[in-house]
Amino acid sequence: MSESNIAAAELEERPIKGRSLWEDAWRRLVRNKAAMISAFVLIVLILLAVVGPEVWIHPYDMIFREAVGVPPTWENWHILGTDSEGRDVTARLLLGLRISPAGGAGRHHRGAHHRRDVGRYCGLSGRGGR
Repeated sequence: MSESNIAAAELEERPIKGRSLWEDAWRRLVRNKAAMISAFVLIVLILLAVVGPEVWIHPYDMIFREAVGVPPTWENWHILGTDSEGRDVTARLLLGLRISPAGGAGRHHRGAHHRRDVGRYCGLSGRGGR
């Protein structure tokens, strides 16, 4: 037998391995530049929410009476400034990164229950979709 016939016979003997839907979806996701940049930004925001308030130099509830309404400055590490009551804006922003996803999840949960209840009403009253 020639080498090409042997190679062709070997190819026929090997089973063809297909890709799963998950593998196909992962490959498409990794090739998408916008999706990968968004995933990176999301990971950075999650890390800031988890460790940010603990490692930041100022506590979120400390009031700096000598620095009320200070614009952003590197002096005393008020890099986003202070608010009208003298609280560090960066510390409060890092804390807000924790709170806002919880609020969004709660609103989504309430909306899902509302849609379910309206669907039940329409189904039971005989008005389903008309």
